[in-house]
Amino acid sequence: MSESKKIFYMNGLPLNIKSKNATQTLFRSHITPLAEWQDEPDSTTKLYSTDDSASILQTSASPEQTIVYTPYGHRPDASAMPLLGFNGELLNTAIGFYLLGIGYHRSYSPAHMRFSCPDSMSPFGGGGINAYAYCSNDPINKIDPSGHVNLRKAIGNFFGRKEKLTQQVNIYNTETEARANAIGRLKFPDQPKTSQDYHLTSIKMEKNMEELPQVPTLSGEAEKYRDKHFKGESPIIAGVLSELAEEASKKLNAFRMQQREFEKKGEEWRSAARIKAHEEQRLKEEKAREMRDQIRRERRENGVRHP
Repeated sequence: MSESKKIFYMNGLPLNIKSKNATQTLFRSHITPLAEWQDEPDSTTKLYSTDDSASILQTSASPEQTIVYTPYGHRPDASAMPLLGFNGELLNTAIGFYLLGIGYHRSYSPAHMRFSCPDSMSPFGGGGINAYAYCSNDPINKIDPSGHVNLRKAIGNFFGRKEKLTQQVNIYNTETEARANAIGRLKFPDQPKTSQDYHLTSIKMEKNMEELPQVPTLSGEAEKYRDKHFKGESPIIAGVLSELAEEASKKLNAFRMQQREFEKKGEEWRSAARIKAHEEQRLKEEKAREMRDQIRRERRENGVRHP
């Protein structure tokens, strides 16, 4: 993007895009994009019209203009597009690339019908032999919300039940990957030298764990749907995600154990700090008492009765 922007997510989907001068907010009904709003005085809310795949077809800003895409999501004039586009994905209008995934942000070029960088799960993992292929070269029937885990689209089903379940699974997979990647970036600290260092390091480690993405959850129905359609149809990708989550869990457990060990060793400093604070308070009270006694003595010597 032409300027630095921060993207905030909720339930695995983009919610706020913040830049130096403005904040843009996306509104949804469950998974369907409804509108975008920008906090500028003259800005108006853009309402969305979408298809079954959540692709944006029209906006209230240009109701006479219908947005059409090639099978791979290309549209010639990307600069005139809203924040979201093909399959409801976040669009970088400056270069016409889609930013897929949370934190991973693998950029996809619909004009070139491929990703701009290789899949970290390729060639021997779930990404497949072609490290740059989008949706296994089947964008009609598949989507790829995470940047390297493509799933079948759910279109034309009764009351959108299958679509909702598919989206829940997509969000779950994306959030699972994002959390695992965040855990993978955790750095074990150097060995502290003093009890105070142990205390301060344990606090920092605890804060690092609190800032991790939340553990994703699935409803019972969505979990059964995932077991049947995702694990059954994409066993390699499901296996890679499972292995990634398992490795992240092991690292987080080791990180948590070290934090608790440091916290325990930091207790020596905390105990000393409590004793020191108690002693300082005692000396302060003793000094105040001595000053009051001195004032009383001076008043008696001067013949002034103490009230």
